[in-house]
Amino acid sequence: MKKLALILFLAVAAFATDVQVSVEVGNSGVDQTTADMLVRDAVIGSGNSPVDNSKYTLDVKFLALGSSVVVVGEYQKKGEPIASAKLKAENPEELDVVIERVVRGALANESAEQNSEVGKIAESEEYEMLRRRGTLRYTTIGLGLGLWHPYDGDNGAEASLSYLLRYGYIWEASPHGAITLITNFGFNFEDNWSIQETFLIGGRYHITASSVSSYIGGGIGLGYSVFYGEDKDGHSEVYGGYGFAFAASAGVVVFRTSTTQLDVGINYDVVLGGFGFNEDASGKVGLYFAVNF
Repeated sequence: MKKLALILFLAVAAFATDVQVSVEVGNSGVDQTTADMLVRDAVIGSGNSPVDNSKYTLDVKFLALGSSVVVVGEYQKKGEPIASAKLKAENPEELDVVIERVVRGALANESAEQNSEVGKIAESEEYEMLRRRGTLRYTTIGLGLGLWHPYDGDNGAEASLSYLLRYGYIWEASPHGAITLITNFGFNFEDNWSIQETFLIGGRYHITASSVSSYIGGGIGLGYSVFYGEDKDGHSEVYGGYGFAFAASAGVVVFRTSTTQLDVGINYDVVLGGFGFNEDASGKVGLYFAVNF
């Protein structure tokens, strides 16, 4: 146990740094002595040592913002900035927590907003869940053409041209990310007929946030497939299956900054068909044109 404690101590000491601390309270209303003590204590708590002279400097400033105080920490090496962090204290009671997180964030080169711990949450963050911005929801309706194909050639089924119907919802959670709930229906009622439908939840990532934005996406869910084939004796037979399904897609959204958008893409759906019927899997690649509104 003593050896383990010694190893841990040496590991911490190896990453510890001597830091010169500079604290400016300005007209923030924070007592200078109190600020000095809290900052020094936070530096020690981070595993570093506050000293009077070092090539590393932690510059902490307290800025008044209405009735709140914004704490900004900048970590420097020979006067050159390395990292910075800031956080707002709504009242004096949470100032020690805010200072600790700002110091820790600046010294570790991480955001003070993201390094929260249980029991160390600023009041300004307590209602963050209630203040989230609303997502933009679009209904998407599209048409297209596809090529359906079976995965098992023993059933006599052949690849065939399919017509596509697309319907669902898109929730844009960020300029680059969206959640999707899409159903893709492909059908061909000619002699070599086939039907395939998937119900998928997934997402898409937009490469840019501009008016013309390309994207890649995917989804997972359930699906079914029914198609015509022939048995070993050459007699007509209906095959198919239902089970897990997944898809991958890529495309471009035009007029993305508008409330009505043109969505052009390529989609590939797969129905694994492992739940029942003949348990035959199938796939479908398609080009679709959709309107999001």
